[in-house]
Amino acid sequence: MLTHSSRDADGERLDGGTTYSLTVPPNVPVDQFWSVLVYDFEDATFLDGLDKYGVASTENLIANKDGSVEVVFGATRPEEVPASNYVPTVEGKGWFPYFRFYGPGEALFKGEFKLPEITKYKD
Repeated sequence: MLTHSSRDADGERLDGGTTYSLTVPPNVPVDQFWSVLVYDFEDATFLDGLDKYGVASTENLIANKDGSVEVVFGATRPEEVPASNYVPTVEGKGWFPYFRFYGPGEALFKGEFKLPEITKYKD
């Protein structure tokens, strides 16, 4: 099961030169794991020249006190963001995320669980 958009919460296309944040709520209804990967908006391939294309809940992500996980996307990782929670993008390239639910739970099919929108990162 996949979800998300190529636009931020302000309705603007996601741009590789801007830094964004997605706060994944705690207790994502999956039996296995979730992941989010970034793709080139023009041709739906991985962005060229990167050594990392996304993150997954199976990795050592740093969670917030409430159990949510902030994933940050951008051409440059903000100093305060753990490397584990950062996904690089390419300046000058449009991109879109694919959020995948592996072993999706009933709450997803019933529409009871929704991811928040991606927002511009506020440091």
